[in-house]
Amino acid sequence: MGLVQLGRPGEALNNHLRAVEILRGTGSHSEGIALNNLGCARRRVGQFEEAVAAHLAATAIYREIAERPGEARASANLAGALIGMGRYEEAVTASRQAVEIFEAVGDPHGAALGYANTGTALIQLSRFDEAIDVCQKALDLFRGTNDPAGADIAYQNLFHAIHRRRGSVD
Repeated sequence: MGLVQLGRPGEALNNHLRAVEILRGTGSHSEGIALNNLGCARRRVGQFEEAVAAHLAATAIYREIAERPGEARASANLAGALIGMGRYEEAVTASRQAVEIFEAVGDPHGAALGYANTGTALIQLSRFDEAIDVCQKALDLFRGTNDPAGADIAYQNLFHAIHRRRGSVD
């Protein structure tokens, strides 16, 4: 169990900051991991701008070293931070990039996460038909990877998109 789950997000954030400082400038896989983890920690404490910056830096490192799975994870996490800021169009772009890479490297669970993020952003943009399509893909992939929690989220997003399309209120 991580420090965030133990109710110690500040300590987790400090640890990730230390890791980034130690690895800064190495351009290594480890620096990418540290930046991506820092972005996730910052997002959990509501520091969305800083989270976006960390995820963008991680994505750039992963691209530079041709680490496709890491690039996909950083792009997916970037999408989550962008969603938290209400920057939905950018989130759709980042999520779709993540899905493309996850599918190329044969990671169906990662692709499911990317589709789920895409659906969340599309719902906020009132693009319900597109949201329904990607939420269904996320649901199918989560079921195929035996992730009931992910499937529940995808199902809730799918339900929400269908009802919003019909004009129902939340």
